[in-house]
Amino acid sequence: MKKFGILFLMVGLFLTSCKKDKIEPGTAADVAGQSWTASSVDARENDGVLVVEAKDAEGKTIVIRTDGTQEGTYDLADNGNFCTYSADGHFYAIHPGADKPCGKVVIKKYDAGSHKCSGTFEFNAYDDEHHLVSCSNGHFGDVDVDISASHHPKCGLFLSEVDSNYCASDNISCVVENDHIKITGACGANGKLVTFKCPVHVGVGEHTIGPWGGGSVSCDYDGGTGFFGSFNANCGSFVVTKHDEEKHIIEGAFHMNLVSISPFSAGVSFQHGSFTTQY
Repeated sequence: MKKFGILFLMVGLFLTSCKKDKIEPGTAADVAGQSWTASSVDARENDGVLVVEAKDAEGKTIVIRTDGTQEGTYDLADNGNFCTYSADGHFYAIHPGADKPCGKVVIKKYDAGSHKCSGTFEFNAYDDEHHLVSCSNGHFGDVDVDISASHHPKCGLFLSEVDSNYCASDNISCVVENDHIKITGACGANGKLVTFKCPVHVGVGEHTIGPWGGGSVSCDYDGGTGFFGSFNANCGSFVVTKHDEEKHIIEGAFHMNLVSISPFSAGVSFQHGSFTTQY
């Protein structure tokens, strides 16, 4: 009798564990202390990059990106993995330099055959004025995945601190021009753009920015406060953390000082910059 009791206990624990691990269909989360449920979900996979874009009836949107589709945990502090939240004209993104942890995404199931994925997520995100939105208890269950050969323009992120002001934007583009890769990212919602040009076969590692150091990477900042409104990097570091030339994925970080050709302007400092994009 004792053996049957132990057996029933083990079966009960197994069923409880299975129920706990099961993810309900749909996409929902607790956002800023309020329950949020998506009314539409668009998921796509391209070259091993998974993007889940979920939107509610009011247009509030959560975007989840993982630099891989394997089942497991993806730390949002890594360049290729991120979550963003958009609501009421404000854009919030993870901030690796912030006090609170960025968060994580856990892919519980990815079935390329049935084009389905399920997982959980949690993150802390900030807008340009450093207002925080925390997301917890997030899940996406049995989401249909479109496996495509074309890169989607909204699968990148550009982060930076410009003169100590935090900027985050998904407005980033990356193209190949002759023998260079051209990466252009927006500094938040203020319309100012930063453009990097690096060799088309740039390798993983640290590269020097700026003509004064004889660097292989150039940078322009359009929209500064100088007399001519344009700045060029005189020194800095451009670190490529990943460059997959077959899948056209490039990720990295940067910090630099820029100067204007105008004698009436001080320089501009960029710190804690990072980018994730495809070309």
